[in-house]
Amino acid sequence: MGLLQNVSRAFWDTLDEFQAGPRKPYKPKHKTKLSRPKWMDLRSRRLPSKSGKSAATQKPKVPKRVHVPKAAVPVKKGKVRYVPLRKIAPKHRVVIVRERAAIAKAEPEPDWSAKVDADDTKLNEAIEEPQHRVERIQSAEVKKNVRKNRAFYDSTISKKRRHMLFMNPGTDKILDAKKALLTNDQLPPWARPFQAELSVDDDEKSAVVNQDLLFEGLIMATKEDKRAAVKAQYFDPKGFSTIAPITDELRKTYANVTKKDVTRILRSLETYQRNFARRKPPAIMGRMVLKNPGILAMDMFFPTKKIAGWEGKYSCLTCMDCWSRFVHVYALPNKKLETVRVAMTDFLNKFASLASCPGGSSPTRGRTYPQPATSSSATERPRTVTSPWSYTPRPHSPSTSWRP
Repeated sequence: MGLLQNVSRAFWDTLDEFQAGPRKPYKPKHKTKLSRPKWMDLRSRRLPSKSGKSAATQKPKVPKRVHVPKAAVPVKKGKVRYVPLRKIAPKHRVVIVRERAAIAKAEPEPDWSAKVDADDTKLNEAIEEPQHRVERIQSAEVKKNVRKNRAFYDSTISKKRRHMLFMNPGTDKILDAKKALLTNDQLPPWARPFQAELSVDDDEKSAVVNQDLLFEGLIMATKEDKRAAVKAQYFDPKGFSTIAPITDELRKTYANVTKKDVTRILRSLETYQRNFARRKPPAIMGRMVLKNPGILAMDMFFPTKKIAGWEGKYSCLTCMDCWSRFVHVYALPNKKLETVRVAMTDFLNKFASLASCPGGSSPTRGRTYPQPATSSSATERPRTVTSPWSYTPRPHSPSTSWRP
């Protein structure tokens, strides 16, 4: 620090002490006692002191007033009169008349059972017992109406008939079985499991020339008979007009009418087609526009013996050009990268030999498809003429050779 700074600081310190004034010693402040108010002196003059004052200065004591009861008002027997303190004019006088108090007596409780019986609508008496209601619901007439109004109900078709409906033999098969039964010949292969159920009406007195083949007592209808029966039921004003009721109605007469047959016949009728409700198919929002070949799609699938009947374990690589649908499938022993690269190289060689340059590939993103690190370079357009993807087009090819 310099000299000037020391002089400046000393100057300002001296100025501060001068402005603060002389220093005085600290003296503790004493609390001042409160002075007595003046009104207490005035009060002390009027009131005698409790000690050492003469009797002359004391005021004489005033005796307390003694309450003297007034004389009782004479009361006459039978009447009570009040003597008013002052006279009141008759028009302003109010006469209080006392009456005997009327004490309410307890009323008897009402007969609630009688009131409930009076308000009863007799509805419970109209309701029948549960057992009678069950018997009425399970009657034959009610079951018939429920069966008619219900679309799906319990079927009573036997196991053999279900087997026959699954086979659904055609007209030729039915005629062969009918001929075998009439000539006592061997039944066709399809009818041998139903030898006990098949029969022919061989009554000699029957006037029917064309005897029908019966299955459990029901007619085995041919394709033409089914169509005629469905049309007759559909165009009958009293008949049914939908698939399920028509099927149920025809199964009472015919043994081999299936729901699929009724659906196929109804949808071939023009009237049913016009009345059949159709829905607009959803719009196809995702589209892929291709104008030139070169976009390749690749995927792998794994056939098995249980599904496809393949012997062995194979990994099939499918390669296809999306524009021309040029496709090859390679059955590979495994899905290793080296094996898949050989198949992809073969497909790209064959595809490039058709004067088409592969512009890109769209492999799947699943784990079953190997993602080679160098496979993208195989699908790129070659840069030099010496590239292995440069090929000369075939003779008489409509396209020209592509340039690398």
